[in-house]
Amino acid sequence: MKTKQTPRLLKALENLTAFVEDAVRTGVLNADEMKDNQLLVEANVAIADTQKAQHTPGPWELIGRHIVARTKTPYQKVAEVEEVSPLGVEIANTNLIVAAPEMLRALKMLHSIEEFKHFGHEEQVVVLNAINKAEGKQS
Repeated sequence: MKTKQTPRLLKALENLTAFVEDAVRTGVLNADEMKDNQLLVEANVAIADTQKAQHTPGPWELIGRHIVARTKTPYQKVAEVEEVSPLGVEIANTNLIVAAPEMLRALKMLHSIEEFKHFGHEEQVVVLNAINKAEGKQS
């Protein structure tokens, strides 16, 4: 199942591809820049081709030592937190895991806005790589 953003993403990909081809043709991009832009195009293709997330939908929360999804009753167990020393590291890791579904949603929302194409190259790559990593598509 394609996401609602797929047509817009494919159009953005077409525009980006045309821009890169024109930049190479006119000599604006050198080989290293071309490689960086090719990675960006590949990351955009992976996002455009993404299907519905396979992870347990959020929001998640911590109950005792269990990270659970609040989308069902009874709550669905997502993970169990083991004791880690020092305790501060355990709490920080748990908070990061619990926030993961909302962070992925925020990154996808950021990627879908018109202004995203005006972000710097490095920022775009970071966002796209994080989305791909969260969806199991390493780039």
